[in-house]
Amino acid sequence: MRTRIIFVLILLIVWSLASYSVIDFDGEAANIMTFVFVSLGGYGVIAATLLNIWNVWDASKNISDKIKFDITENTFKYFERWDNPSLKEARDLTRQIKKDIDSWSDNELLKKIKECESTERSVITAFNFWEEIYKSISIGRVNPELLKESFGEVYCDMYIRFKVWREDKKKNHESDNAMKSLDKLNKLWM
Repeated sequence: MRTRIIFVLILLIVWSLASYSVIDFDGEAANIMTFVFVSLGGYGVIAATLLNIWNVWDASKNISDKIKFDITENTFKYFERWDNPSLKEARDLTRQIKKDIDSWSDNELLKKIKECESTERSVITAFNFWEEIYKSISIGRVNPELLKESFGEVYCDMYIRFKVWREDKKKNHESDNAMKSLDKLNKLWM
């Protein structure tokens, strides 16, 4: 702000000197006064325009800062949601499957998911969370690097672990758009 005031004062001095150099002192006093007032009016227009430009720049910067803040806030909301009870329950069930998956075939895993409503709901809940993250990344409402740093390994592990479930959904044309989003997120975070 101080720099702007100094600049406006320098502009006033330069404008005054330029106006003074054009004044014809041999002329009538009324003409000189008219010229001075017109010159000051011109200075007022230029100074006001300059101040308006600065205000627009400030407003643009404030809006830009607000957008950056909102993006960060949206990102941190995903961190908070990660610990919500419903998502925590889904994560716990998928972790249990991770422990047991080595002893199961793909068909057994798919059967266990489909036969147990709570397990299927947990898998769907977890992947709905990932789909929402991908959509938020694709429209630019979150910080993708921060999300990848925090969730990248977990998601890629789940993506591989539940490949048979995802492939079954694709084969049956269930949730085609969701499956495409999950594939794109995996490609983005690999």
